Amino acid sequence: MADRIERLVGRLVPLVDGCVPGSAVEVAVGGSVYDLRAERVGVVQQEEDGLVWLRPPSGGREWETRREDLCAVVDR
Repeated sequence: MADRIERLVGRLVPLVDGCVPGSAVEVAVGGSVYDLRAERVGVVQQEEDGLVWLRPPSGGREWETRREDLCAVVDR
């Protein structure tokens, strides 16, 4: 699993700024984050007990992930 995360982080450098899985990421409703497990950007809808609900930036179906699987998104 660690190798997979390292490969993902290496490949996503243009999208993710200093992403360290398991590090503290500011999660605010309406903010954008990158979900390492789903390999996509999402907008935070809700957070509760370490779980975060995200929705694609253009709208669509929500998904659930763990807070430790999130990284900050570089605003370019």
